Amino acid sequence: MKTVVVLLALVAVCSCYVVPRNWTINLDTAPEHRWPWDQMLPIYNTSLLAAQAMIGQFLPADAAEYIEAVAAQLNPYLGFYGKEIESLSKALHISLGKLVLLNIIYEVEAGCTSIVAKNTRGNVFHGRNLDFLLAPILRNLTIKIDFTRNNKTLYSGVSYVGYFGLLTGVKKGGFSISADQRESGYVWENLLEALFIPGTTASAFLIRDTLENEDTFEGAVKRLSVTSLCAPIYLIVGGLKDNEGVVLTRDRMWTENKWALTDQRWYEVETNYDHWENGPDRRRKAAQEVLEKIGQAKIDLKQMMTVLSTHPVENSQTTYTALMRAETGECDVYV
Repeated sequence: MKTVVVLLALVAVCSCYVVPRNWTINLDTAPEHRWPWDQMLPIYNTSLLAAQAMIGQFLPADAAEYIEAVAAQLNPYLGFYGKEIESLSKALHISLGKLVLLNIIYEVEAGCTSIVAKNTRGNVFHGRNLDFLLAPILRNLTIKIDFTRNNKTLYSGVSYVGYFGLLTGVKKGGFSISADQRESGYVWENLLEALFIPGTTASAFLIRDTLENEDTFEGAVKRLSVTSLCAPIYLIVGGLKDNEGVVLTRDRMWTENKWALTDQRWYEVETNYDHWENGPDRRRKAAQEVLEKIGQAKIDLKQMMTVLSTHPVENSQTTYTALMRAETGECDVYV
C-alpha cells in the first residue's frame, strides 16, 4: 500500500508541469522566412495578441504612442532580429513598435532565480526559473527552440513566441546561459540607450549572439562581460567542468562583479539582487537551504528541479523552469 501511495504522489507532482512544444529554427534560412508562422500562429495567436495588448501597463499613458513610434524606428538597427520581428508583425498584422517593445520589456519587468552548481565529480548543472508579471499569458507562449545550421543543432534555448532573443540557452560541449533582471530603470530609458549608444544591445540578443558565435565557456564569459547593454542585468554562465560557473553582475557599460565557483563554493544562487547584499528576497535563502540539504555529492538536474520547485523559488509568477547541462546539451523545460 505504501508503494502505491508514493507512486500516486509522484504522478501528482509530475502532472503539475507541462513540457512545452519544441520548434526547430533553421539559421541557414533568411531571417524573414525562418520562423514557421503558418504553423505557429494557429496555436499561439490568441496569447500573442493578449501579450501585446498588455504592453500599455508598462508605459506612461501620455507617452505610449510616442514610445511605440520610437521603438519602430529602432527596428532597422536590430540586424537579423529586426527582420525576424518584422516577419511576425506582417504575419500577425500588429504594430512593429509594439513587437520591438515586447522584445526589450524583460529588461525592466521580470524576476528570476538562476543556479549554477557542481557536484563532487566536477560536473556542472544550471537551472533557472523565469518569473514575470504576465505569467498566465506567457506560460501559453513558452517554447523550446533548437537552432540548426547545416542540419545540425548549433544551440538550444527557451523563449516565448514573439520574443526573438534568448534569456535561457545552452550550447552542447560549450556553455549554458541564463539572465536575471537587475534594477534597471524605465522601458523608455532602455529604448533610448539602444537607439543612441553605438554597439549597445538587449541582453536577450547578446545571449543568442553568444550562443551562435562562441564555442567555449571562456569565450562566452568574455563576450558577455564587455558588450554594452541597454539595461543592467545578471548573466549566469555554466561550463563543462569544475569551477566553470560564474555570475556576471552587469551594468550597462561594464561588468561590476564576477562571482565564480571555487574549490570552496560549489553553488551560486542569483535572483534579482546583488549577491553581496542582503536584499528583501526569500527565494535565495529558500534555494540555499534546499541545496545544503541535498549536498554537493547528490546535486544533478533532478535535484536541481527539487530546488527550483520549492516555494517561494517557484511562485505564482513563474512562467517556466529550465534545467541545463552544457556537457550533454540537455535543456529540459517545464511550464
